Amino acid sequence: MVYILDECPVMHSCCCCVPLRVATIASGVVGLIGAGGFLWVGSTEGARRLASSGVVGTSLLKLVRYFCGASGVLLAAAHALLIAAAVHESDALCEVYIWFMAVWSAVLFALTAAVSVQAALASFEASAFSALASALLLIVVIFLLIVIVANYRMTLP
Repeated sequence: MVYILDECPVMHSCCCCVPLRVATIASGVVGLIGAGGFLWVGSTEGARRLASSGVVGTSLLKLVRYFCGASGVLLAAAHALLIAAAVHESDALCEVYIWFMAVWSAVLFALTAAVSVQAALASFEASAFSALASALLLIVVIFLLIVIVANYRMTLP
């Protein structure tokens, strides 16, 4: 079975000048910061502010809170593994990160679509659109990170 990312052209730098190893470590650090954002939304204060905004109804608030809390922990672990993969030049850890982020992106999109539909039905169309647009932007960024990590993995000895 052919790994689909092995068919992609190999690049040796990110953004024309940043080495892939440095870009992978920077992606891990930025991902840890993003995981902190998810942990904040999963906290009591974050959930309270989310509920007071009215975007997420009470039926989905608990699900969103638990998803964000669990995602924060899992994203922190995945990005810590990514940093370890770059430091130790581990092919296996890079692949774990790639698969985790691909699956997590699909789950993120499904949950965001559910929240957006609920917000649209509650007459919060602007909030529904902004939540969906934010999730799609995050998924595009994740795809870029996956391509960077996959290219780094292909350049490993």
